[in-house]
Amino acid sequence: ARPVAMACAPGRGKASKIKHMCGVPTLRPDAAARTAAAAPERCVDASRARVLSAKSILVIAHGGKKRASRAFVKDMRDVEMMLGECGVSTEFVETTCAGDATRIARERDLSGYDAVGVMGGDGTFREAAEGLLSRGDGDSTAKSTPLFVFPCGTGNNYARDLGVSTVEDMVKKVKAGRVAPV
Repeated sequence: ARPVAMACAPGRGKASKIKHMCGVPTLRPDAAARTAAAAPERCVDASRARVLSAKSILVIAHGGKKRASRAFVKDMRDVEMMLGECGVSTEFVETTCAGDATRIARERDLSGYDAVGVMGGDGTFREAAEGLLSRGDGDSTAKSTPLFVFPCGTGNNYARDLGVSTVEDMVKKVKAGRVAPV
């Protein structure tokens, strides 16, 4: 299936509501391609899966504009409570501006953590992944530290592609302890 090029046409249907993209063509796979890609087994290299017994997770939480919202506070409490029930301790670090998740993942000493979790959407997850991958000086942390996504953003496309649509889904995966390169 080929991606369908879409462009915003001012004043016409749903596309007109996407103001920040007006005039910029957007590539989006058709429905069949999105359904096929949503199968978790297509995204994960199962032959390289390993077992992880996470006891401590650093959670990078998207603060930004949502910081004071009730939903954000509830999501943080839910993640902490659900992971705590599984015997996993959490430390939350909130972002305050664009690029914070990259900086935190790149500069934070991760030696006391079994994994890094991201509580946010696709943008926060991308920033954290970028930070882990940009760790310098031959640091193998990027390749050995599992990165989890707790879907608390707007789109959560990456999480959905992995079969995670709620915080509860991610906690089940952490509890199961199977991680695989993507």
